[in-house]
Amino acid sequence: NASFTFFVSRNDTLFNDLNNNNYYNSKTYDYYENNNYNTENTLRKLYRNKRNSELLDRNNKTEINTLIKNLLKFSKYYKIPHNITAKEWTDLVYYPNSFEVNNFIREEPKDDFVYDNSLLTTERTKFEQYYLDRVTDYYYNHSALENVFENIEDIKASTPFMDSIHFFMWFAFFFASILFMFRTTGLKPLLFSIITVGILALIIALLGTFLSFVITTNYDIVAYLLLYFLLVLGLIILIIPTVFTDYIHKTVVGICVNISIIGFPLYLLLIVGLITMHQDNACRARADYYTSGYRCDTLYDLLEFNWSYVFFIAALVFLFFFSKAIKKWKSLPEG
Repeated sequence: NASFTFFVSRNDTLFNDLNNNNYYNSKTYDYYENNNYNTENTLRKLYRNKRNSELLDRNNKTEINTLIKNLLKFSKYYKIPHNITAKEWTDLVYYPNSFEVNNFIREEPKDDFVYDNSLLTTERTKFEQYYLDRVTDYYYNHSALENVFENIEDIKASTPFMDSIHFFMWFAFFFASILFMFRTTGLKPLLFSIITVGILALIIALLGTFLSFVITTNYDIVAYLLLYFLLVLGLIILIIPTVFTDYIHKTVVGICVNISIIGFPLYLLLIVGLITMHQDNACRARADYYTSGYRCDTLYDLLEFNWSYVFFIAALVFLFFFSKAIKKWKSLPEG
């Protein structure tokens, strides 16, 4: 049942255009003509079908069994779920007279408690009836094997500066910020900061729920209102430690200091997200957007995932300059 191309590597160099005569010789072309393959077939399909046909023409049961045995050996190494042996699989597929498909192997284990309603109806297609009459209790999870190939290729193609470094970078920044806040403002303002963030999150969630009930015609307006509310709220929190330190209670300023330390990168992300949303909506409002195939280039598309580096560097620069406000806060008397 697996005569299709199972997995194509991202580094595959095969030129897959069957109409380009430079990529297959006259012998291959004769095979293609004699077997009346559809011209829409790709070169990869042609080569695959040719190999399959030659394998069946040799009619060598030992060779087929060896191929299956090697596959199952590979599958065992990578822990691919299956319940079939090489001999059982060979016996299911080896019909030397015509190699008709007389048995089907499941992709997942048979579950007697799960039924497909589409197959319980009396109006079945010929293929559905053919499948039901010949499906076995054997299974082989080829999706799991495909995931193995994809994961291996992802690991081979990844570099520390493209994937995992972002996690470790922000993980370290978060815990360093927590430690810095504890050493700078103390435990009491830190706990109050956590409680304040939770309360603000609850208020924003309730506000979003209320707006979604009031404004039912355009959910984009709800999103914009919430985002701009966050923008103003974040600006107030950032201004308090830098401008109004002498006029507000020290504990309140300490809470704003803590939120500013750890929240500044998120504030930058909010700004970039807002600009991106406006650009995308303006682009989609173009009269020729759906007819011309116009591509919407936004601020996020400029750097995409590399914005993470920009936010990280900006956060460090912000802390460097924000340290002046922190020192000023530390020098304030209690009360």
